[in-house]
Amino acid sequence: GKDGLRYQYPKAEVVTIKAEKNTIAPADTVKGTTPKRVATQVALAGGTAHVPYKGWAGLFNAEATLGTHQIMGKEMLLGGSIGYRGVFTKEAYSWIPVQLVCQVPIELRASTRHRPLIGITAGYAFATNKQWGSGMCAALMIGWGYSFNAHTNLSMALTAQWQQTYISIVETINQMQYTNTIGCTWIWVWIRIWN
Repeated sequence: GKDGLRYQYPKAEVVTIKAEKNTIAPADTVKGTTPKRVATQVALAGGTAHVPYKGWAGLFNAEATLGTHQIMGKEMLLGGSIGYRGVFTKEAYSWIPVQLVCQVPIELRASTRHRPLIGITAGYAFATNKQWGSGMCAALMIGWGYSFNAHTNLSMALTAQWQQTYISIVETINQMQYTNTIGCTWIWVWIRIWN
């Protein structure tokens, strides 16, 4: 019975047998217990870069990431991103970076919504300018995140970005033009915010 007691009835007195419906939901269907497996992320960043032969310049970066938020039972973002990166001096130079992204939040306490995090990215950036070359890129980030709920996070991080590229410089010597291609590596630093 509902009170937990067991009753026995003679077979001759039983007219019908009716099974009660199971009112307890399976553990994997209870709302709020299903972990988020597919993750989307939009990141915006602004900062500064020292451009070879140009001096200091403003920097803007935007990217979208798609991946998974659960790796081997651990909360860790792993996915791919594509974006836009622009450097602005008197002239503008831009790239389209395609990268692998890995971000790991660091657990301080099981119940906290605030967590530090670290992350790395690596990939290839396609230059949109003829004067500047495409090349490998990578970044290291360290920051702090806040979790609104199981599906929404807001994070801010300081990021150092390494970019391999080359610069084509046209020089005029004795009324003759020469084009020199100079390879260089950039280190950019910016503050990035993402959801």
